[in-house]
Amino acid sequence: MSKQKDTLSRRNFLKFAGATLAAGLGSSLAPQLAASAKQQSFGSNIRFAQKAIDIAFWVIPYWKGKTGSEPDGKESDYYTWQIEEFNKKFPNVTVTPNFIPSTFEGWAKFDTAVASGNAPDVMWGQAGNQWKYAPQDAVASFDEWIDPAMKEDLLSPVQNLCGYVDGKLYLWPYGLAVAGGVFANRSLFEKFNAADLLPSNKERSWTVAEYEKALAATTGQLEGQDIYGTAFMTDWSYQVTQFLYGFGANLYNDFQTKMVMNSPEGVKALQWMVDAENTHKWSVPGTSGRTQETCMRLFMEQKFAILPSQPYYITAFRNQPELKPSFDWVFCQPPHEEGQTASVEANAHGYLVSKMEDQDKLAMCMEFVKHLTRPEALEIASSGQGLVPPLKSASAILESDSERYVEGVLGANAKPWGRLYGEIGPKVLTPMWDSAFGGTKSVQQAMDDAVASGNKIIEDTAKTLGWPMD
Repeated sequence: MSKQKDTLSRRNFLKFAGATLAAGLGSSLAPQLAASAKQQSFGSNIRFAQKAIDIAFWVIPYWKGKTGSEPDGKESDYYTWQIEEFNKKFPNVTVTPNFIPSTFEGWAKFDTAVASGNAPDVMWGQAGNQWKYAPQDAVASFDEWIDPAMKEDLLSPVQNLCGYVDGKLYLWPYGLAVAGGVFANRSLFEKFNAADLLPSNKERSWTVAEYEKALAATTGQLEGQDIYGTAFMTDWSYQVTQFLYGFGANLYNDFQTKMVMNSPEGVKALQWMVDAENTHKWSVPGTSGRTQETCMRLFMEQKFAILPSQPYYITAFRNQPELKPSFDWVFCQPPHEEGQTASVEANAHGYLVSKMEDQDKLAMCMEFVKHLTRPEALEIASSGQGLVPPLKSASAILESDSERYVEGVLGANAKPWGRLYGEIGPKVLTPMWDSAFGGTKSVQQAMDDAVASGNKIIEDTAKTLGWPMD
C-alpha cells in the first residue's frame, strides 16, 4: 500500500494514539482420495488417512490474543489456537507457522518467496496478490475445491477483489477491510448546537447537501479556537477517494485495466473537495502534503469535526479502550449526491495456497484454509481485526452493532482498491491530491495527469506479467 505509513495494519496509528490517543500417523494416503476431495464441497469433511503431512504457513498476525481482547495476549495466540484445533481433526498434519510483520518489508517477503519458487504452502494474502502470483502459475485456484453455494454466498465485491482474469478465485477471504467512512465528533456537533445534522437513519447515510450543512455548522470559533468542519490528508489515498464515488465516479473500469477517475463526475468531486478548503473554508487549510498522522492528531485535539477515515478504529478502541478519544463520536457513511450511492474501497484479507505436485498435500492445504475461515474464525477475525465477514450468511455478526452495521453496509457494496494500489497510491494518487489542493495544477489537469501516469503503470505491469488488457 505505498509508503502511506502502514495502510490497513494501522500499527502506526495505534502507536500515535497511545501518546495522544505432530506427530504423523504413518502410511500413505491414497492419491485417489485427493481427487475425490476435489469433487466434494470446500466445506465438507475430507477424511484424510494416515499420511504425515507438513504444511509451511506464513501469516501476518493482526491482533494480540485469541480474540484481540485478552489483556496479556501475544500475536501468535490466535494462530496457535487455530493450529491446535486443526490438529484435533488432523493429528497427522504438522503446520509450522512463520509470523511476518505487517510492514512493506513484511509484505515483500511473500513476493520474494513466490518469485524465487520457494513460497510457503499456505500464506496470508490481500487483494491484488493474485494478480502477481497467478501469472507466475504459483498459486492454486479454490474453484475446484469449493461448493458453488459457498461461492454464491460471498459478498458481491469479493469476486472482483479476490479473482483473476480467468474468473477463478485465488485468494480465499476471511474478511474485508473497509477503507472508508467518516467519524463525526458528536461532542463538537453538540457544542455548535448542530447534533440534529448528524445522520439518524440506521445506515447513517447523508447527501452531499446534508454533509455541507454539517460542515458549515461546525466551522467557526469555540472558546477562542478556530474549529473546522473537516480535514483531508493526501498520503492515505483510500480515505480520500471515497468522496469521488459519492458523485458517481470510479477509479477504474470494470476490469481494473484502466483508470477512469478523470470523468466529469470525478472532476466535480475533486473540485468539491478543493472548494471545501479554499472557497468555503470548511476544511483545515494546508491539505497538500498533509499526512494521516497529522489529521488524526488534529482530530484527537478536536480541531475539526469530521474525519475521513476507516472503521477499523471502532474495533481498535474497543479492544484497547485506553486509546479511545475523550469525546463522543459516531461512524457514518461518506456523503453522496442525490441519485448516487455512497461507496468506499475495501481490501480483502485471506489466504493463498501454493501450487504443488503432491495432490494429497494440496487437498490438506485446502482443508486447512477451510478451517481457518470457518464461521467461528470469521467471527473472531471480525472482532479482532475489525473486518466485515466475507459471507452474506455471516452478516448477522454486525447486525445488532450500531457502529459496525454501517461498516457492513459499506463492505457489502465496496469498490476494489486496485490490483496495483501499492504503486498507484504513492506514485499517482498522492501527487494528484497534492497538486490539486496545492493549486499547482487545475483539478482537471491533476486528474488527467494522474490517469495517464496510472495507466502507464498498469500497462507496463501487464506487459511484464502477461495480463490481458481487453
